[in-house]
Amino acid sequence: MITCTVCNLEKPRTEFYLRKSGTLVVKKCKRCHRLERVDYYYENRTDRKKYARDYRQNNKHKIAKYVYERRWKYKRGLDPDRIKSSSNHCYLCLLPLSGDTQIDHITPLTKGGQDAYNNVAPVHGPCNNKKHAKLPHELEEPYRSRVYGKIAELRGLPKSSAAEDLS
Repeated sequence: MITCTVCNLEKPRTEFYLRKSGTLVVKKCKRCHRLERVDYYYENRTDRKKYARDYRQNNKHKIAKYVYERRWKYKRGLDPDRIKSSSNHCYLCLLPLSGDTQIDHITPLTKGGQDAYNNVAPVHGPCNNKKHAKLPHELEEPYRSRVYGKIAELRGLPKSSAAEDLS
């Protein structure tokens, strides 16, 4: 049993906020701590709102980045970290990923692609810029032959029939 420093009542340990190690965070019971937080909120409400307004005004770039990442992770249901860690090779040039890694829609959204894990893959930034809104089979020859050659190798087909098979 522990005595709360605010209400001076003896209460069991479960009525207090504890760290993982089992030590007390504060010597106030959860109820008293909550009441103090509510009082603090109402006493400092205008100051907190002003601070939040000023922060949003002065940190638009941080907020824009946060919103972009949040949109990817939650609204679309896609996690960029999970996609990047799923493969350590660019799906266009098939070279190992390093530096500027981006997420690309294999079938672009403008051509009916969806925001789904089976339609996104990690790519190098320059490769993504070259692909733009094209389908993989619409790429220039150096990329196309490498991609189809790798697919053919994985499927056990001759390189020329892989391009015909996927078109």
